[in-house]
Amino acid sequence: MTIWTVIFLLLGGVAGGLLSSVASMASLASYPVLLAVGIPPVFANVTNDAALIWTSIGSTVSSTKELKGHWKQVLFYTIFTVVGSILGCILLLSFPPKIFP
Repeated sequence: MTIWTVIFLLLGGVAGGLLSSVASMASLASYPVLLAVGIPPVFANVTNDAALIWTSIGSTVSSTKELKGHWKQVLFYTIFTVVGSILGCILLLSFPPKIFP
């Protein structure tokens, strides 16, 4: 891995973080960057999904004041988000890469 690849990945990570904090759309930057450096689509998608879990946790922690009184809803959506993400990652890794466009 060259220094330019590392710089490209870092810039893609920063762009993904900015897009995530502004519009919850980190995948617009992070997924194409992972593909551009040669990561196969299935692994890029799983990596991207796993990273988005941490982004969601950070958003929740930073919004604790606004979420006051809504913790039952947060827990409800958290459970479905985590379970859905884990199942999605497992399915992506289980299917052959040719199924994933």
